[in-house]
Amino acid sequence: MKSTLQIGLFIVLLFLGTKIKAQSNPFTYDYHFNTYLINPAAAGQNVNGMSIRIIDRQQWLMLPGSPQTGSLSFTTLINDMHGIGVMIGRDAIGLQNRLLGKVSYSHHSKIEKHNNRNLAFGIAAEVYQYTFNKSFTDPLAQADRGFNAAIEKKIYPNATLGTIFYGDKGYFGVSVMNVIKPQIYKDLEPFLVHVALARREKISKNFTLEINTLLKANSDYQISVDINSILSYTNKVWLGASYRLPRAILVMTGYNFGPFSIGYAFEYSLAQVTTASFGTHSAMLGYNVFNKNKSKQGAADCPAYF
Repeated sequence: MKSTLQIGLFIVLLFLGTKIKAQSNPFTYDYHFNTYLINPAAAGQNVNGMSIRIIDRQQWLMLPGSPQTGSLSFTTLINDMHGIGVMIGRDAIGLQNRLLGKVSYSHHSKIEKHNNRNLAFGIAAEVYQYTFNKSFTDPLAQADRGFNAAIEKKIYPNATLGTIFYGDKGYFGVSVMNVIKPQIYKDLEPFLVHVALARREKISKNFTLEINTLLKANSDYQISVDINSILSYTNKVWLGASYRLPRAILVMTGYNFGPFSIGYAFEYSLAQVTTASFGTHSAMLGYNVFNKNKSKQGAADCPAYF
């Protein structure tokens, strides 16, 4: 695991000297609350049981037509090695609206029992629907053809591939999004790669510290990097901070009680657009059902989830 972390850190440092500006799928921003958003291999990884996550993201409050994103996901582990995931999401900005439906499968294998190290591969099949209301930009379209005719809709399939190597103290994952780029939608996001790296250490009897990074790169050779730190108290209360290169800072917190978990994140962009807004707010509600008896051959709990 140590050598893997060193390789991942080298990759991050290498890209820090590259142009830092990458397009992102809006459904992936709150991966702090749900690793499944960026990697289908995470289905069934976080708990030996079932996990439900509801996330709502409100960006650039007080600005008309500001982005709003929401998602509902369900993941579970079957027979200690087969992960299943389902997700629906909606993203709206101005006159555009995007709906997402996703189903995924992941396979988890224990490659080293003594150190509880595991390897998972995942694939997700996705369907997007883009909607654009042209009646506001072209009033004649609505007058001549009616309101429904002024709404343009396009549906296309897509796919995401991913893998994660993980253990009790860290993980290293790679995923590729937008594998399919249909011609029916010319403005589709480019090929997008996520590289995630994390290390978790117990610094005292009750406190655990996790340091992780996420590198995002697309086919247009644009790069962005997140550097995160999360401090957990008895795996129930956690507080974190993040710096998103090139121009954003984020603070987040959460609390786990019984099978439930809640989380909140506030992001402030250093770009000028935020001078007229109140930042970006994300809220998460989770529900976990753990199996009482964990198989010795099953996947280990992922440190990305507290």
